[in-house]
Amino acid sequence: MTKEIDTGESPTVSNVMARIRQHIFEGIYAPGQRLIEKDVVEEYGIGRGRAREVLKSLVGEGYLEFEENRGVRVRRLTRQGAIDIGRVREVIEGLAARLAAERTFTDEERSTLANIQAEMDRATEERDAETFAHANRRFHDLIVEVADNSVLTKQLEILRVPIFRIQFQQSFTTASMGERNKDHQRITQALLDGDADAAEAAMRDHVRRGNARLVEFADRLFG
Repeated sequence: MTKEIDTGESPTVSNVMARIRQHIFEGIYAPGQRLIEKDVVEEYGIGRGRAREVLKSLVGEGYLEFEENRGVRVRRLTRQGAIDIGRVREVIEGLAARLAAERTFTDEERSTLANIQAEMDRATEERDAETFAHANRRFHDLIVEVADNSVLTKQLEILRVPIFRIQFQQSFTTASMGERNKDHQRITQALLDGDADAAEAAMRDHVRRGNARLVEFADRLFG
């Protein structure tokens, strides 16, 4: 067995994990698709030891799942699984909004939030679903970043990927963009006002409505 030699040029485990997570989110790796150790070695330019570590870690985080006698594959989300995740996300995302509102936003954070909201406003008016989808993710990510709670951040990262992946693939309809953006406007105002109760309530309502739309998506999007 050849021992992997670290020359300092090989990508790190964390870098490869980040790239695979992004591929899962973007649908490059489809739900149920097998990830073979040999392919990971070749595609990402790492040794077998690191490839095994990457796959094992991503299974532990919930992005991948192990199937007896078939190896590792991208985690599939059932419709019931989406409902279960949605109920938990409602609580955790609401808490993230509360924690963010309780903090004093820096000038840079306030500007970033306002700019993202303005981008979502324009995308809604122009019916630009792709721009809206990317801005939507940045909006939620910023709130979690400002909340500054490492446990919350880790849990939400795992919960969000299969949901955002489905939303990304399904895209946003003009009607849903309008509804979502009204929610975003309420959340943004509560955050900028420092109103923790209003921020949490608005975020929970937003996630709850999103969950209701999510479970109506086509069967092909679920495992």
